[in-house]
Amino acid sequence: MTPQTLKFTIPKDQLEAATAEFYHFYGHALARWSQLETSLYYWFAKITGMPDAMARGIFYSARSFAARAEMLEAALEHATHLKDSDIAFLKEALKKARNYSGFRNKLAHGEPRLAVTKDGETVKGVHYTISQGRNQPSATEELLTVQDLFIAAEHFHVVAECAREALGFPPNRPNPKSPEECLSLVRALPNEPHDKNAPTASASAPRPEGTTSHRNKKEYRAEQRARKDAPP
Repeated sequence: MTPQTLKFTIPKDQLEAATAEFYHFYGHALARWSQLETSLYYWFAKITGMPDAMARGIFYSARSFAARAEMLEAALEHATHLKDSDIAFLKEALKKARNYSGFRNKLAHGEPRLAVTKDGETVKGVHYTISQGRNQPSATEELLTVQDLFIAAEHFHVVAECAREALGFPPNRPNPKSPEECLSLVRALPNEPHDKNAPTASASAPRPEGTTSHRNKKEYRAEQRARKDAPP
């Protein structure tokens, strides 16, 4: 039996909207990660006491986040001038950032792929996901969706902001949180930055307008059936 080939055309407005949506949240997530790394750099500069240019040159000479994290940890071992609360917070922030760096790598090195839902030759929806380029497309691969990027960016931001507040940066920040408060906030974050089920304010934030989760269709359909069968 000869396989049937379906031909369809993606409406230009749908393609443009999906592309704009994807790159908005893709860039947003990467920018939030950059802010997280910069926040940790400020701790490195404070601990070492180096001039800014020297501290930046050394910290960013490492080409990977793992190497930068190790550099900061090595400096932390000799940071006798830090309070115990500062050390406890920074260790937790580094631990969380290490967990999140794997997602960042998938994001930065993954391959954006256009996904189309259709009925025959009629296009019903268009969206982008991120797949790992080393893998052939399969039904079992975990794809990163726009919703994943949105949630991860929120959690990157929490770590970055807490790192700055615990450090007292900028110095004129109104009502800054203490290192103990920042430690509590970072501990409450999920281990995976795109975890949709984590009981935190960031994880429960509303999904971007016009997006849906395509990561677990079985759970999504079950949720829809439950809503349909629920009494008014």
